Amino acid sequence: MDELLQEMIGPEPPRRDGGRRWRLWTTIGVFTLVGVGVTSLTTSAVFTDTDSVAGDLLSGTVVVTLDPTDPTSTLALNAGNVAPGDVVNAPLVVTNSGSLALRYAVSYWSESTTQNPPAGAGDLRNMLSLSILPLGANATCAAVPANTTPLGSVTTLGTVAISDATAAKIVGDPATGAQTGDRNLSAGTQGGNTETLCVRLTFDKNATNIYQATSAKLHLRIDSEQTVNN
Repeated sequence: MDELLQEMIGPEPPRRDGGRRWRLWTTIGVFTLVGVGVTSLTTSAVFTDTDSVAGDLLSGTVVVTLDPTDPTSTLALNAGNVAPGDVVNAPLVVTNSGSLALRYAVSYWSESTTQNPPAGAGDLRNMLSLSILPLGANATCAAVPANTTPLGSVTTLGTVAISDATAAKIVGDPATGAQTGDRNLSAGTQGGNTETLCVRLTFDKNATNIYQATSAKLHLRIDSEQTVNN
């Protein structure tokens, strides 16, 4: 009898509250896991491209080329009979022909090449400085003033960056994500969106006779990546 009175005075709380609380925590747990998955996708799924290799992806492409008509073309730096103090210029046209906006960086490396007749004893790379300049409103790269602030430069090509594996950054940084100095190109339209950079090599005016009949080859690499969600 006492137990019956107790139940009438203070009935046991409905059991559905416990079930509702459990479902609530389960829902939060599911959203938490989904959130982790989304975070993982947005931080690791970055479309990239190097030089003129196309990223053929259904959700968009990152495609950077050095010439919209001939992706395999070489840099027009072929200059002979240069003398100490000479400056050689060449345009580098970077084109975004993909469907996503991109940022890109430029790296370089160089090699010493053999001349015929036999070359001098010096390594020409030690007498060459390299600058990457914006073309701006100038008609040609040769017209870019000498006092223009470069996008990147090195005092000497030297003998450290001697292969693609040891390439050194000169404009921006090929590391993933926005880096200081990176260049941005909006998504390509018909014909692509382009930017012209000027490559300038200067032969040290103090070079001695050991650099006569020497030669060198410069390589430039373009690394690009999507900017959206990155």
